[in-house]
Amino acid sequence: MNVAVLVVLLVLALVVFLLLVLGGLVFWLRKKLERKEKAARAALAGENVLMSTTKSNFFGLDSLGVKQIRGNGVLVLTEKQLAFFMVKPVKVISVPLDRVLKTETPMSFCSKAVGQPLLAVYFRNNEGVEDGAGFWVPSPPEWVAAVSEAAGLEPTEED
Repeated sequence: MNVAVLVVLLVLALVVFLLLVLGGLVFWLRKKLERKEKAARAALAGENVLMSTTKSNFFGLDSLGVKQIRGNGVLVLTEKQLAFFMVKPVKVISVPLDRVLKTETPMSFCSKAVGQPLLAVYFRNNEGVEDGAGFWVPSPPEWVAAVSEAAGLEPTEED
């Protein structure tokens, strides 16, 4: 067999293998997010869900700095709270809406950026200290408007 043909076949085999692995990972993540969404809805039973997405990524809390675990999960806005249910590690970040101070759409949060605006929610934590949580979500301006309205904040020019 010609060496050039052998190289082409090896490259094609590698590409097919990588596509199968990537497809498996995407399938696994979608299943995990579906289960996490069901768990989130169960945890928030009795609360009116205003907005939710399985396409979200937690960028961290200001108070924990740049060295913290971030990850994919389900973001849910109810009439009482903004809650993020992280896939791995299993973690829930909950921000009561009566503690929200402001919302923004910065280009980075906790020194991490993805080249798109993010959702940043600033609030008073359990100790009464100002903190912030950042998320990548589809349509950050819609999330800013929804969180601001649910929290009873006045719209800003960025909203």
